[in-house]
Amino acid sequence: MRKSSIAFIDINTIPFEGFTSGLLISVKEILLRLKILNHKTHIISFSQRRNLSKKQILYIGIEIEHYFFSKNQYYFDQLKLSKSIKKIIIEKYDEVDVFIMCTPAVFPDPIYLIILAILKQRNKKIKIIAFDDLLPKNSIAFIKKYINSIRELEVFAVSNTIKLNYEELLKKKVVLLPNIYNLNKVISRDHLSRKEYITMINTHPIKGVEIFKRIAMKMPAQKFLIIKNWVDVPEFKSYSSNVILRKFTNPIKKIYAKTKILIVPSLCEEGSARVVVEAALNGIPVIANAIGSLVEYKGIAIFMTPPNIQGYQLKKTILYPIVNDNELDDCINNYIKQINRLNNEPNYVSLSVRIKDKAHVMVNKWDREFQKIIEKW
Repeated sequence: MRKSSIAFIDINTIPFEGFTSGLLISVKEILLRLKILNHKTHIISFSQRRNLSKKQILYIGIEIEHYFFSKNQYYFDQLKLSKSIKKIIIEKYDEVDVFIMCTPAVFPDPIYLIILAILKQRNKKIKIIAFDDLLPKNSIAFIKKYINSIRELEVFAVSNTIKLNYEELLKKKVVLLPNIYNLNKVISRDHLSRKEYITMINTHPIKGVEIFKRIAMKMPAQKFLIIKNWVDVPEFKSYSSNVILRKFTNPIKKIYAKTKILIVPSLCEEGSARVVVEAALNGIPVIANAIGSLVEYKGIAIFMTPPNIQGYQLKKTILYPIVNDNELDDCINNYIKQINRLNNEPNYVSLSVRIKDKAHVMVNKWDREFQKIIEKW
């Protein structure tokens, strides 16, 4: 197999989220696996934010080159932006064989179209990975341009749900590229007796943080843990004193060592949520909203019917889901019923073992499928 130079192009994500989001953790695992296959790997980060630390670079073991553009240039001087990016790619990355990009989410960011046009002009091989189904639906013109720009490229999706959605948009076959997991960093060896918290990872409104806060308020005798892993989120304020807020911890198994139940009350079209599988690999029961790709985790998660999402309100850079309060209360009460059921489960240990076994079977299958695909890169 010919060894290649492969670069992932990050757009406005790493400086805001670091390697704490499911998307960037997945990217890290892909690049590290490619590195094991002796490919030379890079990350090129274009953004408006200057806060990429050496710690982030050392943590993933892959070279990251960060390029900052002012907000004015980024959004309002696209000709200058295009010239700057083209100069960077030609001077520093013209020897790269394969460029990987993810699909845009939420915002109609013109830099995606600019970079794709430059790479095509240079006759570069481009691989697109759809990690979620959050195209900026408020901009039909942008979506049309973007879909047309990737139609002839090789497109991958991390879940069957996303795969089907992009096949409909592109009118072509999309390849399923399953997530892979570093079990040494995910699985805690701590005894079940140490698991005491009902945990949620991510404090963003579209992840259902309001549901989490109201559940905790209605269950004052329970201990709750919430993990902040994104920078660009509103300040978390609990309604009750039984909630502990912690920053994202690497390795993540430190979080699962304390978790007895994980809740994923998402209020957006979720991608292939890594936390569901990670929790299951630890034998932790998961209660999740049946939305987006989450429904594919049948057998390792308990599903709740989410409230009907009437739309989203954008405040600065934050999306807030719009839902009916009565439907939200119904959803919360159903979560509480399931939490109480699991708390009173007499065979929790055997339930935990069954969940863990199912998760390991799934992950091993995905790993084999993933390996077959990237060996052709």
